[in-house]
Amino acid sequence: MGTVSLLSDRNPLEFLSSFDSLWALDDDVRVYATQLTSADPLVLCAVSASCHWLADKGKAIELVVPSACRHLEDMQFFESLPQGINVVNRDTAYPGQAPDSKVLLPIRHLSTADDVNHAVEDFRVNAASYGGWVGGAVNSRLWISLSELLNNAQEHSFSPVGFFAGAWVDDESGPIRLAVVDLGLGVPKHLRRRTKYAHLTDDEAALREAMKEGVSGIDSKERGMGFVHVKKDAQVVSSGRLLIRAGKAQLETRFSRRHESRHSIAVNEFPGTWAYLAASRPRRIDGRRSRR
Repeated sequence: MGTVSLLSDRNPLEFLSSFDSLWALDDDVRVYATQLTSADPLVLCAVSASCHWLADKGKAIELVVPSACRHLEDMQFFESLPQGINVVNRDTAYPGQAPDSKVLLPIRHLSTADDVNHAVEDFRVNAASYGGWVGGAVNSRLWISLSELLNNAQEHSFSPVGFFAGAWVDDESGPIRLAVVDLGLGVPKHLRRRTKYAHLTDDEAALREAMKEGVSGIDSKERGMGFVHVKKDAQVVSSGRLLIRAGKAQLETRFSRRHESRHSIAVNEFPGTWAYLAASRPRRIDGRRSRR
């Protein structure tokens, strides 16, 4: 049996490097995930998606989780895992969701347009129940960002195991964290299917191109609004960052009301597209929102 040890999830972006050795394993797998100490949706979506990827290849999976699992129970993480997986250490002493839950969307395994619609509606309802800035931001624009990310995955990923989504809020002042993970074609390969973008052999360049208006792997005037509009809709109500990880590249866009910057790095290749939006409440000065 092969083994994979996942790093601490205190930094979700560094955590993703834990999966580098997983994609080449040919044996059954034991995944040590005892450092799953947060409810960050990118981390949990990545673990769930990877377990489905392994199960789809006929591998037996043993997942070792931390003994204190309340945060995983709240995010319905275990319900998102493939059938037949052996979960070790799970503590079931805390049934039901915590009364002060910060879950805006439990981890969902999705595949259809109906799944997307239900997930977006649940996100809106949970945010409204949470209230404060969170409810207002989601009600005004952030639900559109989640809808765009989910529709992109549903229409363009060609993932053999569906796609995964979740959302969490740190506290009333934010940030709100959204994640959508698929293990399909990936943005760079999807773009290069069109002759127009076949020259984008560098995955970093392909991701930067994908952040432009009207750029799409599908030849249609109605396409190419996904990642651009995810950022724009979030930018209206918050500052934060949008991370897109696909192929051999990772592109991070940091934004506020007036400014934005982008930074890309090369990463080890992995399947699909992993998207992560962290939207923070804009700062206030003398009772007014900062226009920085």
